[in-house]
Amino acid sequence: MGEALTAVAILHAATPRQPVEVKEWGGTVYVRSLTYSTIQELYADQDGDTPDWRPFVPVILLNGLVDADGKPLFTDEGEVEQLMDSGSFAAVMTCVNAIMEASALSSAAEDELEKN
Repeated sequence: MGEALTAVAILHAATPRQPVEVKEWGGTVYVRSLTYSTIQELYADQDGDTPDWRPFVPVILLNGLVDADGKPLFTDEGEVEQLMDSGSFAAVMTCVNAIMEASALSSAAEDELEKN
């Protein structure tokens, strides 16, 4: 078991990021999990147990796509919407799925959480 964490250590911990190969773009991007607050905002606009994430793809990409240092790749929803209008659907969905997985929002991640 690891060292006991303090509140200060937790609040200052870096959000882990994961490399994701996006073959349609010919390279790698990094993704990080969405914050609890961001997820709550997404759920707040939904009815029922299974939210429809499609309207929130711009928010998911804006908050989940980062560079190797953890800084956001895009700084406003306009840039992300431009990406969605002109970019590859497969590339965008590769990124969205990786962010959802990192955020424990994919069905596979939810199944894993239920096991533990």
